[in-house]
Amino acid sequence: MRLTCMQCKKTLRTFDEDEFSTVLYSDDGIYFFCNKVCKEKWDYPVSPGATSEDHQRPSI
Repeated sequence: MRLTCMQCKKTLRTFDEDEFSTVLYSDDGIYFFCNKVCKEKWDYPVSPGATSEDHQRPSI
């Protein structure tokens, strides 16, 4: 399975599961990033019809 960075869409060649700074776990799924900068720049998608309480980024 190929993983891609959610921000820049670069294909991740290797992934260390212990590197939590590049992974975002949320109720919607698990998101992977090529580095910490891409993770910080990424806008968490808000589903249509979400309430104002749902517009917050998930806690890391």
